[in-house]
Amino acid sequence: MQKLLLMLVTLGLIVTLVCSHSNRTEAASTAMFRPILINVNGKFIQTGTTPEEVDHRVLIPIRSLSTLGLTYVWDGATQTVTISNASQSKVKVTLNSTIAYKDDKPITLDVPAQMKQERVYLPIRFVTEAFDSNVQFETIRKIVFVTSKSFSGSTELASKDLQKARQAAISLPIQASFKLLHVKETDFMVESYMFLAGKTDEYIYEDGYTSTIVHIQNGKAIAIGQFTNKGGTGSFDQVAGDLKDTLSPAFQHFVIENPIVYFNVNYNTTALDAGYSSDDDKTFRISGEFSGAYENIIIALPDGK
Repeated sequence: MQKLLLMLVTLGLIVTLVCSHSNRTEAASTAMFRPILINVNGKFIQTGTTPEEVDHRVLIPIRSLSTLGLTYVWDGATQTVTISNASQSKVKVTLNSTIAYKDDKPITLDVPAQMKQERVYLPIRFVTEAFDSNVQFETIRKIVFVTSKSFSGSTELASKDLQKARQAAISLPIQASFKLLHVKETDFMVESYMFLAGKTDEYIYEDGYTSTIVHIQNGKAIAIGQFTNKGGTGSFDQVAGDLKDTLSPAFQHFVIENPIVYFNVNYNTTALDAGYSSDDDKTFRISGEFSGAYENIIIALPDGK
């Protein structure tokens, strides 16, 4: 029971640790929303300008097309962007029109290209699928996953380097066969990953409100269950998937088998925090600045952790 309480308290402390330099009420009013992320063929890319979500569709600025291996020409007179890939297949999209053209054949868009903050935004699903790539939007972490037909998966999942294997693990879209718990639509100030010490094939992802237990199986990230817990009280407030209570095997596995290591980021301060508890209950922490691609949340830990 003591170890269970420690685990639940740890979940709460992860949020507290990275918020310790600012008042929670004040921080909530100034916190940055976590941006929509884009992962292409297993690698997170930096778009420079944050993608937007409009009518449940993700739009990206045209300047981000190069990160998808595409080029474009913008015609201001006709308000049309012509997009090309390496094989010179072309797609034309006109601002505010729901009709686009791929190699002169008309295609109807769910949401049109539009101008936002003096930038042209395009629906990423249409653009990528027009060039024969697959698109998946993971709602748990708000990540767009784009994969080309030639992509067979990351080879780093099996790496003996714990950092690389864990980075590859969080670069997989989380799939769930159960109804997900409702994600609180407020600021997305803190998020964290917890792995078993020395392990790479399962983790708990927490967004500050909801925790998701994920197993890596056959190159896929499968959500086993979700729970919410307020303040480490020894019980869950809400559960989904294979979880019923704190005695559920999917949760007990994290409590009794190994100590955990954690990696988390505070978007309000861009502070990165990681650490673990040693076998003699001493706490080891690394603090720094979060920058670069999203997988940089996972940093290297000493002692084979």
